[in-house]
Amino acid sequence: MATDPDGDLVTYLAANIAALTANVNLFASKRQAAGDGIPHLAVFVLATGGPGPEAYVEGGSGDERRYSAVQVMSRSAPDEYNASKTLARLILNTLHHATITGYLDVRVLETEPNYLGEDDSGDHLWTSNFELFHEE
Repeated sequence: MATDPDGDLVTYLAANIAALTANVNLFASKRQAAGDGIPHLAVFVLATGGPGPEAYVEGGSGDERRYSAVQVMSRSAPDEYNASKTLARLILNTLHHATITGYLDVRVLETEPNYLGEDDSGDHLWTSNFELFHEE
């Protein structure tokens, strides 16, 4: 089964966190500036690589095991620090060991979301990194 790690996480987050809606404030892309249809409250999911595939033979299939790295960045308006922290933790806890079709496991790589500080607009930025284990 072919997988799309960042797109699959966007779909899962949209279905499991009421505050996030794909194509409104949830994007499978790098961070984009607020404005032009991109709200201050936004989440960006970006595949960032991972180690090379590991070949294995199970029943002669010759498939590969993959560990895809994905970064999830959340952003909120300047006056929403506490809300942005709560959202970042909700994302982390929702995805850690999530059951997503096509994946054997989803693991968060940090205990808490990383606060990156404020961007040029004063918006608060948080990030968490995940590893998605799957076979192709």
